[in-house]
Amino acid sequence: SRGDVSLRGLWRARDGDPGPTEMETPGYASLDLSGRWRFGCLEARLLLSNLLDQDYLQTPDELTVLAPGRSAIATLAVRF
Repeated sequence: SRGDVSLRGLWRARDGDPGPTEMETPGYASLDLSGRWRFGCLEARLLLSNLLDQDYLQTPDELTVLAPGRSAIATLAVRF
């Protein structure tokens, strides 16, 4: 078996100078962790998103909504 793990961090500064159709957005940090493992013909993947469980706006436009909180996705694939 073999696999890999990765950690991704994102930091966005506060945007205090929005455009005409945007709104001021606070800064935030996000941390994601993913891994992939192979066992013969099987491959398992796991993605953990927003580990810090931060609330942040998806985009700076006026109609935006909060991004989803902490989440996990797991997949299993068979190769033949």
